[in-house]
Amino acid sequence: FQSILFASLLGLMLVFVSPQLTSPACNLNQDSWNLARESYWKFRSASVHGNSSEWEGSDDIRSHMEELFTFTLFFCPLSIVELGVREGWSTRAFAAASKAVGSKMVGVDISPYCEDAYSRFVGESSGDCVVADSVEWAESYRDFARDNGFAEEVDLLYIDTSHFYEHTKRELRAWEPLLARRAAIILHDSHLPSSLRYTRRDGSQGVCWDNERGVARAVQEFSGHLYDESQPYAAQASQATGPAESPGWSVVHNPLSC
Repeated sequence: FQSILFASLLGLMLVFVSPQLTSPACNLNQDSWNLARESYWKFRSASVHGNSSEWEGSDDIRSHMEELFTFTLFFCPLSIVELGVREGWSTRAFAAASKAVGSKMVGVDISPYCEDAYSRFVGESSGDCVVADSVEWAESYRDFARDNGFAEEVDLLYIDTSHFYEHTKRELRAWEPLLARRAAIILHDSHLPSSLRYTRRDGSQGVCWDNERGVARAVQEFSGHLYDESQPYAAQASQATGPAESPGWSVVHNPLSC
């Protein structure tokens, strides 16, 4: 249940955690921690695509960089796959933590902007971004990993792509066989408020895109955890109450916004 405590730090996310989740000791020394924190604040304040504004763009994931950064430090993944990069806010959080724990990162996005984000924040020796469909490219991951010296199994999978129900289910099905026995999946936009409005942690407001609960529906069918997505939820695998396409996952959900 250690994993649930770590995952509950995440807001606006739904987090799967596998049963085999005893975390290896990262053995972070003070120098590693200082490097990670320094990188985090540097990346956080960097502009997007060379423009001047520090918080430009509409990417609401930027409100959760701290939680992504902290979770990665605690979880100590050897490999991170990021499905959906966009302007690179989540990339920055993972990349900063990876400087301390030594993770390798792979981003997958249909936009070539992801290559710029990975070049700026991850670096060629630590990761790469592939311009491809997140479902179709899953079949190529192991070959890519072998060719580039990355782990062939994925420890941490992050999904922030279309949010469509069918596409999210296909992503979960495609990537689950590639996960390590000790693995976590983080999905953004797991809650769709009835008002379609949300408040970020800095107090600013935004409007949710009505994806007809695509992420929540896909996750509940996949995991068997049937919960009220408007309320916080944390349960071990044995507490799932519905039929599951892939039983054995513990789930944490925090409905801070959409």
